[in-house]
Amino acid sequence: MSKDIVSLHNVTLVSKENDVVVATDIEKEIISEISLKLIINSEEQLSLLCINQYLEELALGFLYNETVIDSMDDVEEISFTQSLMAVVIK
Repeated sequence: MSKDIVSLHNVTLVSKENDVVVATDIEKEIISEISLKLIINSEEQLSLLCINQYLEELALGFLYNETVIDSMDDVEEISFTQSLMAVVIK
């Protein structure tokens, strides 16, 4: 799994051994989500929770499925801005 979407966390593994419940503390990789903003024509439109991959593609697919855009001809420019955690679309 890609390292940019997972992080190590302490979790408790609960199991049953011979009718006895056992709790064991372990470290496990957990998929992380980010809050991604969509800024369209300089105005923040919405935020999505998603994994940190294919952000521009996610934004375009979302806008297409919501019929905000009909094709790439409706998009002048698209970029991801790390400092804002946003996809900016013009």
